[in-house]
Amino acid sequence: MGLELGGLIVNRRKLRNKDEKFVNPDNLGDFLAPEWKARFDAADDAAVAAADVGSPADGGGELAAAKIKVKLAPGGKAEFL
Repeated sequence: MGLELGGLIVNRRKLRNKDEKFVNPDNLGDFLAPEWKARFDAADDAAVAAADVGSPADGGGELAAAKIKVKLAPGGKAEFL
């Protein structure tokens, strides 16, 4: 369960970086719908293209892959925290 929630947080950050008007759904289970999977996949592709995700140069493994640059404010620059 912890890994699933961690993965959801990473996916939400990627999506929020791509779509600054991002709004959470009313129900947590809605994130599992095919519509959200498609949105997460598109955000993941954009994050990889923009080099907004961790890489093997960051130490490799799951922790590096879970690193994502985060925009702290709308219109701000995404940075690793």
